[in-house]
Amino acid sequence: MATINSIETLHRSGRSNREISRLLGVDRGAVNRAVQRLKAAEVQNRPNPLTGSSQTIRSTIRRIQLQFTPQNLTGFHSRNDRPKSKN
Repeated sequence: MATINSIETLHRSGRSNREISRLLGVDRGAVNRAVQRLKAAEVQNRPNPLTGSSQTIRSTIRRIQLQFTPQNLTGFHSRNDRPKSKN
């Protein structure tokens, strides 16, 4: 566990995997795997960009609803209302 913490600390400080391997006396493949796991954990722990305050979500929904009012949709026809083509 201490080795993984050391790998994480050295990686975050900008050291290369090869250099970390040399400094800690650990196989380079083991360092590569540990760094890949760290990166995967970072992706999983990244906040969801759609998550926000309920006020932000409500205002976004309201803005979208206002874009699609009946006045803004004039000129659009449903499939059944469309004029028949003369082929």
